[in-house]
Amino acid sequence: MKKNRKIFPVLQLDFVYEQIYKELYAAILPKGCLDLLTYIISELSANVKEHSFAKKVNIEVAIRKKSFYFRISDDGIGIKRSFIKNGIFTKDDRAAIELAVGGISTKKQNERAFGLFSTQRLATHTGGKMNIISGKVKATFKENETKFEGVKKEMKGVTVEVDIPLKPVNVYEVLY
Repeated sequence: MKKNRKIFPVLQLDFVYEQIYKELYAAILPKGCLDLLTYIISELSANVKEHSFAKKVNIEVAIRKKSFYFRISDDGIGIKRSFIKNGIFTKDDRAAIELAVGGISTKKQNERAFGLFSTQRLATHTGGKMNIISGKVKATFKENETKFEGVKKEMKGVTVEVDIPLKPVNVYEVLY
């Protein structure tokens, strides 16, 4: 699969997901990777639809010889503002990212959120990494390392990048 980059209205996200799934399904992947990749893509796509209030989304996807790269960016309200909109007040963008990756949801009170939580867990468990950029902060998650750094220009919306090695994996063992 060549690196594909698509910018489109959020309303077309389900259609684009189906196209990506067909390409992944046709690819020769190690055991469990199709489950892993489709899970990550569907979770991150759902986050855009459910939380971002975005008009446009940008997706990049590539299957390389030994790794998979996926990037999704939206022009929405960002993680901190999504929490605030739902009555959860965070000190700053870093705290908002920590809450989201920690499994706190902006959907309903006492509801767990698994999108960023499970994506981070899957990416790092497989030896890959995940980056989240929202507001004024970029967070990088690796197996035994989490790093936060400021960004030069405040980001409108959220960008999530996942870069993971292609190797056999059991998604259900990692998540449950």
